[in-house]
Parts: sequence; structure tokens; C-alpha cells
Amino acid sequence: MKKAAMAALVFALVAVVIWALALVGQTRKQKDTLTGQEKKLARLTSELDQLKKKQDILRQKAQKDSKEMLAEEQRNSDLQNELKDKNQKLESLQKKLSKLAENEKDLRKQQETQDETIKNLQHQLDTSRSQLASCQEKITKKQAVLAELQQHATEAEKGESEKAKSQSRKISQLQEMLQAKQSELEDGQKEIARLRKNEADLQAQKISAGSTIANLEKDLKDYHSKLLACQDKIKQAQSNINDLQQRIRDLEESRESAESRLQQLASTNAALVSQLKTHIEKQEVTIKQYQQKLSVTFLDRVLFGSGKVSITPEGKTVLMKVGKVLKEITGETIQVVGNTDAVPIAPEYRHRFSSNWELSAARAAAVVYFLQHKCGVDPRKMEAVGRSSYYPIASNANPEGRAKNRNVEIIIGPKLE
Repeated sequence: MKKAAMAALVFALVAVVIWALALVGQTRKQKDTLTGQEKKLARLTSELDQLKKKQDILRQKAQKDSKEMLAEEQRNSDLQNELKDKNQKLESLQKKLSKLAENEKDLRKQQETQDETIKNLQHQLDTSRSQLASCQEKITKKQAVLAELQQHATEAEKGESEKAKSQSRKISQLQEMLQAKQSELEDGQKEIARLRKNEADLQAQKISAGSTIANLEKDLKDYHSKLLACQDKIKQAQSNINDLQQRIRDLEESRESAESRLQQLASTNAALVSQLKTHIEKQEVTIKQYQQKLSVTFLDRVLFGSGKVSITPEGKTVLMKVGKVLKEITGETIQVVGNTDAVPIAPEYRHRFSSNWELSAARAAAVVYFLQHKCGVDPRKMEAVGRSSYYPIASNANPEGRAKNRNVEIIIGPKLE
């Protein structure tokens, strides 16, 4: 009886122990499950924070792009207003030019009229001079006849007495003729005086007409100078308009190019984030976009072994993903930059690299070579740069900071002309 009771007690104790162990195992499993869920929740929270940060960055970038677009539109508007003002000034200058052309035409007509008047006055002057010369010739002939008659009268007075009466009649006739000639001579002298007065008047008119012509020629010269000045202003205004139009076209092309580049960088950013998601979560790869550049930073352990420049199999896998994206980029420069920490090269590696300069440059060159020959990236748009330890992103005073400073950075940016 006692043995049966002892056996039942032992069986009960064993059952309790088994139940307790099962309970402990279940509790531990639930605890492990809870810990896994907490880690997953923490990871999701971290990813959510990163997404929020990226969202904030994209929002800030969108705001900045919006401000730049507004500024660009304002500049375009200012240029349009300036162009409008230039066009108005050009129209005003063209009106002035048309008016000056009309004035020049009127002045030319006036000059032609004055030339015709001077020509007529010159003809009248020549005619008057001819008439004056004719009158002077007639007077000279009449004076000669009068002298001859006077001589005949003198001779007649000295002649014979029987001829006195006949000669007296002749003398009377000659005296009458002399008086008539004297009267003609006076008339001729009056005509000469009139002609001389006409000549003086014609000379005065000619002088006045010459002064008028000189004034007209001076005015015409002034208008011609103004016309040339207006033409120069029109040419300058047209040149300014052409410059402004070219500036507008350049700004439009620049804006379209900037928009295209930003879209390409955004697409590249999204593609790289998708390809390197695992490494980003492990904080082995960092992707940043700022202004018009995109930066992808790899910790050295992702691509290289310690102190080495040969790319690890894992690094090759990562670079194949990156190269697939970089191969599609156009119009950009891909700069591969090697960085190290501030710790000098270990003695066992100094036979290959005497300083961090050689190591950083060799790693950058190795990545460029791989991207060219294994991924098909155009070598003409790539650069290999070694920066040694002089551009740290963290402190070299602790292992964590030195680990961050040992990296390879791929910078995608504008192509330098």
C-alpha cells in the first residue's frame, strides 16, 4: 500500500516537473517570440523614421525646387517686361526715324526749289548783263556819231560863205539829230541805271538764296546726323532684344536640363535604394541627395578586406547591382572616391602601400575598373580619386568613427565642361 502511494506520488511529481518544464519552454518561446517581435517593431520603427526623414528631405527639396521655379518664372517675367520695354522703345525710335525721313524728304524738296530759283535768278542776271552790254555798245556808237556830227558842224562853219545857208540848215538838222541822240543817250543811261539796279537786286537775291541754301544744307546735315544716331540706337536696341531673347532661351534650356537631371537623380536614387535595401538597413551603405548631386557611400568592409584592394565576392555582387543603375545614367560624371581612417598603414602592408594616399587611390581605381569591365559603365564619364584620411565623416578617436571613415564614395554630379 505504501509502495503504491509512493509510486503515485512519484508519478505525480514527475508529471508536475514535466508540466513545469513545458510551461517554462512555452514561456521562453513566447519570450523569444516577443523579443523577435520587439526587434522587428524596432526595425520597422527605424525604417519608418528613415522614411520620414527621406520624406522630409524630399519635401524640403520639393519646396526648394518650387522656390527655384518661382524665382525662375519671376526672372522670365522680368525679362519679358524688359523685352516689352525694348520693343516699345524700338517702335518709338522707328517713328522718330520715319519722321526724320519725312523731314529729310521735305528739305530735299526745298533745296531743289531753291536750286531752281537760283538757276532762274542766274539766268535773269545773265540776261540783264547782256542787255546792259548791248545798251553800252549802242551808247558808244551814238557818241561816235555825235562826235562826227559836231566835227562836220565845225567844218561847215569854217567853209565858204556861199554855202553858209545850206550849211546852217545842215547844222540845224545836225543839232536836232544831236538833241535826239542826246535824248536817246539819256534814255540809255537811265536804262543802264535800271539794269544795274536790277543786277544789284539779283545779286542780293542770290546772296539771300545762298544763305538760305547754306541753312538748309546745315539743317539737312543735322537731320542726317540725327538719322544716323537713331539708326545706331535701333541697331543697339535690336541687339539688346536679340540678347534678351537668347538669355530667355538659355534660361529655358537650363531649367529644362535641371528638371531632367533632377528627375534622373531621383530615379537613380530610387533604383539604388531598391538594389541596396539590405545594406542600407544594416547601415553599411548610405545614400544622400543634395543640390544636384547624389552620393552613395560604402563602408570598406562591404567591398574590401582589411588593408586590401581586391574586391570581395560580396563586394562584387553589390557593385554589379550598382553598376546596372550607373550604366543607364547620361550626361553626368561618376566620381569614385576612396577614403581611409587616420591610422597609418600596418607594417605588413607597407611593401604595397607606403601611406593611406596609395591605399585610398588604389581602392577607388579598383572600383572604377570593375564598373568599366564587369558592368559596362562608360569609362569616359568616370573618375578615380584618392583622398587618404583628410576628409573624415566621423571622429578617428574611437573604433566606430574610424570604421565610418574607411569608405568608398560614389558621387554622381554635373558633367564639368
